[in-house]
Amino acid sequence: MSQHDMNLANGPGATFRVDLNGALSALVSQSSGATTPSPAFPCQLWANTGTGRLKQRDSANTQWLDRGGLDTARAPFGGYTGITAVSTNTGLTATNLGQLVLVTAVGTTQTLPPLASSPAGASVTFAVFAATTIKGSGTELITNIYNTSSPNSMVLCAVCCVLCAVCCVLAS
Repeated sequence: MSQHDMNLANGPGATFRVDLNGALSALVSQSSGATTPSPAFPCQLWANTGTGRLKQRDSANTQWLDRGGLDTARAPFGGYTGITAVSTNTGLTATNLGQLVLVTAVGTTQTLPPLASSPAGASVTFAVFAATTIKGSGTELITNIYNTSSPNSMVLCAVCCVLCAVCCVLAS
């Protein structure tokens, strides 16, 4: 476990080298530790050894996003905990958190699991092959891959079978 403030202080050679080695150790271990690294930086990775989850700081440097388990087997791509294909209106549950949801039918509505059943920073990633609506079940903030947010609802489109994905981060 290694964390560092990423500030290399001036000092004599041996002191500077110890500080530099500490910073490099934090970088190669993804700032691993049971507590959040301080300070935090935009897009920084953090291996949260307290929860066993890989976190990443968002580009605005305002919250930690959950990127999956640290010591779990990964799916062939993306590191999802599972893949679910849907072609009808679906109410997703807590078991869908961390999954890739493939939406294959036009005009469906996919409802996110309630916040009460979702840990902070939990996410569901959607791959849509047809226009669909992603709907919250309460006070969810839905954020797409372009960092555009919408309270409780977002419409996604796919044109000419081009894959369009959105990652819905559940936040109160």
